Amino acid sequence: MIKGFKRNYILFIIPLFFIFGLITVVSNNLSTITFAQGANTNSSFLTYENSTYSITIKYPHNWSIIGSAGKEDTDVDVVTFLSPNQTDNAIVDVHQDKLGNGNKDIAAYLNSAISLYKNDLHDFKVIESNTNSLLAGSKAYKLIYTYTTGDGFKMKDMEIGTILDDKVYYIIYDGKESLFDNYMPIVKPMIDSFKSTTTNNNQR
Repeated sequence: MIKGFKRNYILFIIPLFFIFGLITVVSNNLSTITFAQGANTNSSFLTYENSTYSITIKYPHNWSIIGSAGKEDTDVDVVTFLSPNQTDNAIVDVHQDKLGNGNKDIAAYLNSAISLYKNDLHDFKVIESNTNSLLAGSKAYKLIYTYTTGDGFKMKDMEIGTILDDKVYYIIYDGKESLFDNYMPIVKPMIDSFKSTTTNNNQR
C-alpha cells in the first residue's frame, strides 16, 4: 500500500539536483545491474537493467543516473534518471511497491495516491486521472497533477503505474510546469520502453 515514501520522494527530490549535480551514482549491488546500448533502439538511448527488481527501461545517453534512494516499508525507489540541464528539474523515477492483503484494484491504488498527494502537496491539483492507460503492455493508471514546492517552484508530474503479480510498478516524471511538455518527446519513449519480467496478472 502507499506509504509516506511517495510523499517524501516528491518533497525532497528537487534538492538532489543541487546535491548530485551531474554525478552518476550506480546502485551498490553492481552485480545485479547492467548497462548496455539497446540493440533495436536509436544509439542515443541506452538500456538500464535491474535483475533484482526485474525491470528494464531505456534512457537518453546524456542523462545522469542516481541509484536506489532506498526502501520505505513496501515501496522501493529503484532508480532515478536526471536530465542534463539540472536547472530544469526534470527527472524520471521508477518505483516498485508491494500490495497488501491481496488487493489488486488499480483504481483503489490510484485513489489512495490522490488522497495522499492532496493532503501533503501544496496547491495540489489533478489535471488528468484514468485507469485506461498502458505500462509494460498491461492495464495502468495515469495521474497528471501540479503542485508548488516549498521554494515556490510550480511543478507538474505524470505518474503511471501497473500491477504485476502482487506488486505495483510505477514511473513518475517530475518537472517544472513551464517545461513539462518540452520533455515529453524524451520521457514518452522512456516510459513506453519499460518492461518487467514479472508474471502479468493484470491483463487488459
